[in-house]
Amino acid sequence: MSPEIIAIIGAAIALAAVILPSLHAMRRDIAGLHSSIAGIHRDIAEVHRDIGGVHRDVADLRERMARVEGLFEGFTRRESAPPPAASRTDKAGAVSAQ
Repeated sequence: MSPEIIAIIGAAIALAAVILPSLHAMRRDIAGLHSSIAGIHRDIAEVHRDIGGVHRDVADLRERMARVEGLFEGFTRRESAPPPAASRTDKAGAVSAQ
């Protein structure tokens, strides 16, 4: 074998010795990131469920508020309307309101 080929093979082995541990570390880092992303995805799904619950609660509160407003309007109309006048007929036959 020529000295040039031996030098090239030696350089390739040295390069592989440097690159391979980095590739293994990168693989571990990617696996850790994948695990973190999966956890974040679960957290997002949980928040999405919570938001759905909040939307249902808000809709329920709006419905209850509309009912309360209806009751309040009913009470205020009842109080602000003049009472029905009672009528009497006097001896002459004229109708008078009291």
